[in-house]
Amino acid sequence: MVFIFVSGCSSLKKTSTNYIELQRTPCFGFCPDYKLTLFENGEYVFKGSGFVLKKKTEKGKISPLEVDSLFGAIDSIGFISYPTNIDDLCVSTMSDQPKTKITIAKGGTKKLVQEQSCALLVEPFLESYRYRVESGILTQQELDSMIVQSKKAELLMNQFHRLANQIDSLTNSKVLASKLNKYQ
Repeated sequence: MVFIFVSGCSSLKKTSTNYIELQRTPCFGFCPDYKLTLFENGEYVFKGSGFVLKKKTEKGKISPLEVDSLFGAIDSIGFISYPTNIDDLCVSTMSDQPKTKITIAKGGTKKLVQEQSCALLVEPFLESYRYRVESGILTQQELDSMIVQSKKAELLMNQFHRLANQIDSLTNSKVLASKLNKYQ
């Protein structure tokens, strides 16, 4: 039996300011923990919390054209239609993974999407599921449905993380977040 949970528009909220917010949360290891808010005028605020170069607030500015480009990328991938939690589309999840959250506020609407521990149905896992079909635990139709769902989750995850990395690279937050100070 396959359970698919997709969150609809309930994650949409009203707002008067256009911005993009990227948050990466800690794990049990050395994952950078920070929040970056990028406003439509190009100003951004980086707040480092743990395993970052500076555990403080840093401000900067990028070109408003680059912000427009990000909003264009957001529109082109259909971000507004993403489920609130991409993990809900996954066959299974992994523990101890950092969470990535992206919040987009545009045109009076605010949308949050997050991903933490999505495990995709790839070849190593697929063999065990094929065995379940052979054993009669799963039907071939159920397995086919799981594969389609996993491919959809993979596409969303790839687009989601490309967007997160694009936000990081434009605002230099990757530099602030990646240089660990082991004495923090």
